[in-house]
Order: sequence, then C-alpha cells, then structure tokens
Amino acid sequence: SLLMNTALSRYAEENGITLTEEEKADALTGLDTLEETAAENGFESTDAFLSATYGYGATVDLLTEFSLEFALATKAYQQLNAGIEVTDDEVREQYPTIAVRHILTMAEPDENGTYTDEAKEAAKARAEEIYNEWLSGEATEESFAALAEQYSEDGGSNTRGGLYDDVEQGQMVAEFDAFCFDENRMPGDTGIVYGESGSYAGYHVMYFVGEGSLETGRETLKRERMNTILDDLTGAYEVTYGPYIALAGLI
Repeated sequence: SLLMNTALSRYAEENGITLTEEEKADALTGLDTLEETAAENGFESTDAFLSATYGYGATVDLLTEFSLEFALATKAYQQLNAGIEVTDDEVREQYPTIAVRHILTMAEPDENGTYTDEAKEAAKARAEEIYNEWLSGEATEESFAALAEQYSEDGGSNTRGGLYDDVEQGQMVAEFDAFCFDENRMPGDTGIVYGESGSYAGYHVMYFVGEGSLETGRETLKRERMNTILDDLTGAYEVTYGPYIALAGLI
C-alpha cells in the first residue's frame, strides 16, 4: 500500500498533478476533531492518542502528510485510469460476450434432494408448454420477455424479461453455454435445453439475442492495462524495512 501510494504521488508531482484547496480540505476531514477525541479518551495529547491507536511514532504531522499524499495518489490514479482507451473491437476480440433471454422451469427435488426422472420430465413438459405458448402468440423477443417475467423460476433474470446481456463462454452450465456459443447461432434462434448445477435441475427455454454488452470486458481490459501501468510505476522503487519492523515481529 505504501509502495503504491509513493509511486503514484511522485508520479503526480512529476506530471504537474496537484490538489486544489478544496481537495486538501476533504483529505484532512476529521483531523480537526482528533484533539477533542484524544481528550475524551483520556490522552494528554493528540500525538499520544495517535501513537496508542496506530503505533509508536504516529503523530498529527505524520497523519496530515500521509492523508495529503494519499489524496494526491488517488487523484493521479483517477487521471491515469481515465486516460486508458479501449476500443469495442479490442473487447470483442479478447472478451466476447453474448446476450440471451431464457425461461427456467425447475425440477422439484424429492425428500433426499434428488431430482428424479419424473421430476425432470415434469419440468421439461412445463418448458414445452411455455415454448408453445410463445410460438402460438406474437413470437417476438418482447413477447418472450413477457413470458419470462410471468413463468421463469430464475430469480437472477425473471424480473428483466429473462435477460442476461453479458454472458462469457463457460459462465453458464454446459448445455446453456453450448446453445449460446454455437458458431452457427443467429439472433432470434430459440430452443429448449436441459441444465443442472449444484443448486437446480431443469429446462431452459432459450431466445438468443445476439452480441452482449461490452462493458464488463471493457472494464476488465482497462483494469489489466492499469495494472501494467502500476507495475511499471512501482517497479522503480524498492521497499526496505527498518529494524523496528523486525523487532515487532512483522517480518
């Protein structure tokens, strides 16, 4: 933490990043009440209170310096992160996702928590009934979403029309995943697939929407690039430990 703080604050100093008076005041919020807090807890001085709270050597001056340095490091981090650009094509290539709607009908476990063949068949029959209801109606994405909100037993998506809009390959159960990432899959494709995990067994009525949201992949790529920047910054410094750290048994 200190290494990161030092590297970023020195980067800020070298690149003309400074704190405004308002930002300085925000960074020191709470320090003005330390004297009162120390007195309420029976300490003869604020420094004595800080030393007892944070360890020998902690003082108001040191805490003030650290608070301002941390605020400057945070500002530098934010500016560096804001400057990272990631294109849609980069996200599609490295973190492709799809969007899909589904309606889940779950098999009822028996008293032993086992999903019998009869229970699975009942869940399949319900899925087929819902699918046929959709086919006999408008058979649009909107009508599918309405049925998902009416029938789906998946609490993670049934209030959003059964939609998962940022699904990565391998994220879902095998059959669900295979349907979504079939190389021939086209928007508007539908079907029924079985699914089972440690928490359920049942059938998914599927509606393939198409390409997923790029936001999760974009944030992942930005985070990776930011980590590379931070590694470069911190690599310029070496951490050394004073004798009191060893005496305290911390290393």
